[in-house]
Amino acid sequence: MEWLLFAGGVLVLLTVLLAAGHLWFHLVDGILERIKHRLFPQKPVNWHTLPEDEED
Repeated sequence: MEWLLFAGGVLVLLTVLLAAGHLWFHLVDGILERIKHRLFPQKPVNWHTLPEDEED
């Protein structure tokens, strides 16, 4: 029965580590994105152009 308690503790520990890893990744990624946008400002580019409207 002790092994079941130990396995549950390990599972909880791994879950906490996974959640902390996700939070850390998003925090660092957000900071890097802000730095990138401040250092290299770029105008957004359309990924496609619409055809010109021709008047008859």
